[in-house]
Amino acid sequence: MTKYSAISAQPSARPGEQGATLAFLAIIFATIFLPLMAIAADLPRLIWLRSQMQAAADAAAEAGAVYGVDVDYWQSTGNLRHSPGAVNAWAHRVFAEQVANANLRQYTPTLTGVSVQAGDNAVTVIAEAQIRILIPAITPPITIHVTSTSQSRIGANR
Repeated sequence: MTKYSAISAQPSARPGEQGATLAFLAIIFATIFLPLMAIAADLPRLIWLRSQMQAAADAAAEAGAVYGVDVDYWQSTGNLRHSPGAVNAWAHRVFAEQVANANLRQYTPTLTGVSVQAGDNAVTVIAEAQIRILIPAITPPITIHVTSTSQSRIGANR
C-alpha cells in the first residue's frame, strides 16, 4: 500500500527513503552543532582562566616588587635595589596561593619566569596555564600565557 501526502497525490517517500531526513539531521547535528556547543561552553572557561592567571601574575609581580626590596641596602645608601632571591621566593609564594584551587578547576598553572630590571626597579612575572577543553580527543590542551610587571618606588619624607 502506497502512502500519499496530504498536500499532493504523490507518494510521500520512495521505497527505502523513509527516515533519510532524520539521518541527515543527525549528521548535521553531530558535525556542526555539537562542536559549536562545546565552543560555547569552553569560551567562558577560557576567559575566566585568563583573568585568574592575570590576577595571579599581577599579585606575584607586586609581591616580588614590594617584599623583594633590599631594605638594608636602601637604608645605608638611599638607592633602591631588589634581592633576586627574595623577589623569586615572594613571587612564587604568592602565585602558588593565588592558584591553589587549580586542581578543582582542572587547569595546570606554571610560573615560568621572574625577572628583575635593575634600572627600572621593576619585577616582571611570566606565567602560563594549560586547560583541556570539552573535546579532548580532537584538540590538544590550550595554553594561556600572561605577563605582569610591577615597579618599586620608595620615598622618604625628611
